[in-house]
Amino acid sequence: MGDLLFNDRTVTQPLRILAFEENRLNQMLVKRQLTHPKFQAMVTGSYEEGLAHFRAHGSDLLLVDITMPMANGVGMLQDFRERGHGAHRIPAIAISASDTLAEAYRSYGFVDFIQRPYDKSELFAKIYHWGRNSGANGSFHHLGPLIRESNADVAFLEEFVQLFKINVVQYLGHAKVCLQKADYKGFRMATHRVKGSLLAIGADLLVHRAHVLLDASLQQKGAVQIHGLLEDFSLEYKKLERDLGIELGTFKAMMEHYDGKEKNFIG
Repeated sequence: MGDLLFNDRTVTQPLRILAFEENRLNQMLVKRQLTHPKFQAMVTGSYEEGLAHFRAHGSDLLLVDITMPMANGVGMLQDFRERGHGAHRIPAIAISASDTLAEAYRSYGFVDFIQRPYDKSELFAKIYHWGRNSGANGSFHHLGPLIRESNADVAFLEEFVQLFKINVVQYLGHAKVCLQKADYKGFRMATHRVKGSLLAIGADLLVHRAHVLLDASLQQKGAVQIHGLLEDFSLEYKKLERDLGIELGTFKAMMEHYDGKEKNFIG
């Protein structure tokens, strides 16, 4: 699977990988693994150094050791999403010798999980899967899988995105009504339903916010506090809506440019 990365013409520019690793030995190992013309890798044990690098150079993919000292990798990723301009769009893969996040990584904002020890082929396969639809190599972080599954059907993508937007807007309206009525059960049902739509579009940060909303409603923290969390969800959705518009517009322009020629960029 790793060989696909080096043969796929979709990957037209080196993937920019930013890796956060806890100790020097792991840093040396990852640097060696990512030494390849298809990669531009920055490996660091410093959160602030990594954030500064991202702001200056951007990134197509994050690799995060979840035992990082700054509030662990989970807390670091959440803070990075808030402070790094555009970082909410970058897929992040969790790495750990423990299987703690093996089943729950998505709820913390990661798109995938690798458990140490791993082989290089597994690492490359995951980099290929997530990195080729990100950043400079297509800008289709959310729509990439749908583009391939629909065989690049623009009409399908437009309809899918429109229905997705309708689902989220309806959810926000219904959720507010449920909070006004203190209907926490109805609120949770609506949140579970919209989570399926968020997963389909690869909206990992919103999936995480949906989990936060579910936890808050289970604990019945109060309508005011939950309403605040819902507003955070709504603001994050506006960013996603903007990103989807950019991705869809970019893809339509590409299709017009290729005008029926072979679609090697689909993957």
